Formats: sequence, structure tokens, C-alpha cells
Amino acid sequence: MLDALHEASADLHIMTARCRKCIADVDKTSQGLFLFNYFVADDREVALELWDHLAGWYAAETGLDNSTLLEPIGDADYAFVNHARWDVGLVRFALHQFTKPSFRSYVLANLLVSPTGSMPVLYHRA
Repeated sequence: MLDALHEASADLHIMTARCRKCIADVDKTSQGLFLFNYFVADDREVALELWDHLAGWYAAETGLDNSTLLEPIGDADYAFVNHARWDVGLVRFALHQFTKPSFRSYVLANLLVSPTGSMPVLYHRA
């Protein structure tokens, strides 16, 4: 499988990780909108506290009911990677997130003051 991924990819990143925190397991067998959110931070512990705060917002505002926070083992480019899934499409998810005034005043503001960077990758499994 790894050979097939290398052949099909322009860039492939492999990271050994452990589950550091979990809201609930991500169902990988169902259709839905999946997220891999890569976080960078100078202070991993501050970023983990931030994840707790932001996870509460996402649960309340977007209906998030699953998420696993993967922490790299050894040296890595990222503080951690969050994996989650919603039972909605991209448009509905975007509306639930970006139309809320608290997205800018809470989510983005907390990322800035932490300081923590977030690089989300969304994909839909059909």
C-alpha cells in the first residue's frame, strides 16, 4: 500500500503518532466530511489546552461528536493532528462554522493569542 501511495502522490507525509485526547472515535466506515487539522505551536501544552477550548465550541456550534487528537511520537513538523468527521457536506459545514460571529471572535482569536497555527484539510468520502 505504501508503494501505491508514493506512486500516486506528489508529496507524502508519514507520521507515527499516539492518541493524546479523544472526544469519541472517528467512524472511518461511514460517508461524511472528514478533517485532518494540522496544528503548529511553540508550546505543545498550551496548544493542547487550546484544543480543549476549541473542541467545546465545535461541539456546540457545528455538532461535532467525535474527534481524536494525534500527538507525534518523536520529532515532527506538527504539535499534533486532529482527526474528525461530520455527517454533513462541505457547504453545510462551512455555513455552520463561518457564519457564526463567534468563529472570528472565539476560534480565530484564541488561535492568535495562544499562538497556535491551524492547517485544516477537509475531504469527503463518497
